[in-house]
Amino acid sequence: MSKSKQPYRDTKVTWMETQSYITALLIKYGITETRFTNYGGHAYVEFILPKEGWPVRLSIPVDLQDQRGTNSRWRMLFWYLKAKLEAMKFGITDFKTEWLPFIAIGDKTVAEGLLPELERRGLKGDAFKGLLGPGVSDE
Repeated sequence: MSKSKQPYRDTKVTWMETQSYITALLIKYGITETRFTNYGGHAYVEFILPKEGWPVRLSIPVDLQDQRGTNSRWRMLFWYLKAKLEAMKFGITDFKTEWLPFIAIGDKTVAEGLLPELERRGLKGDAFKGLLGPGVSDE
C-alpha cells in the first residue's frame, strides 16, 4: 500500500498521545500492567491479561524518522485493540480466542513460534482438511 493511502496517514494525534489512549483503553478493561517499547524497527505493546495472567505482546513496524507513518500505525493499533476489547465485551469472542496468537512465551509469541513450525511440517491448505473432526466436510 502506498504511504499516501495508508489509513490514518493524516492523523494529528502523535504516537506518544496514542500510547496514552491505549493505556486508558486497557485500564478501562481492567488491564493495568502495561509496557511500551521501541526496539529494532518495531514498537511493542505488552500487557498482562488480568484474569488469565497471560503476557500479551503485539508489535508494529515503525520508523521513528517517519513521524506520519509512525503516528498512523499507532492509531491503527489503537483501533485494533479497541475493536478486540469491545468484541469481547459484547460476547462475540473471548480472551483466549482473541489473544492466543499474541501470548508471549519467552522472546516469541505463540504465532511467531507455531506458524513457522506448521509451515515447515507442510501443514497448510489441504493438509488441514479433516482436522476439525467429524461432521466437517472435506469436500
